[in-house]
Amino acid sequence: AGLIASIGAPPSSSTVLADATRLRQVLVNLFENSVRYTDAGGCIEVGGERFEHELRITIDDSAPAVPANLVEHLGERFFRVEPSRNRQFGGTGLGLALSRPLVEAPGGRLGFDTSALGGLRVIVVLPLESS
Repeated sequence: AGLIASIGAPPSSSTVLADATRLRQVLVNLFENSVRYTDAGGCIEVGGERFEHELRITIDDSAPAVPANLVEHLGERFFRVEPSRNRQFGGTGLGLALSRPLVEAPGGRLGFDTSALGGLRVIVVLPLESS
């Protein structure tokens, strides 16, 4: 896709409470969205950090950005940033909406923000398994 991908240093040993198959579905969907909606020549950065009893995974991409007033609607059923986009070039607006309950089922959170890279930041927070 003409993008540069980078992965940050892995966090210390972190076992999350999540269904591996469902978590894989969510992450594949999020990565595919970043690839689909990032301009050629751009970049995608993935990072992970532990915060107390949670693992925070971030996916940042470069331009184009989601307009700030629309970021809060990401994850709503059938919401698409550009509603005129047809299914040949965009999705149905269900991928993020279906991802949210899969992340929330084990007590996690899925959020969105603007990225310092000029595009979108996706934040997946998952509870860590107790030691």
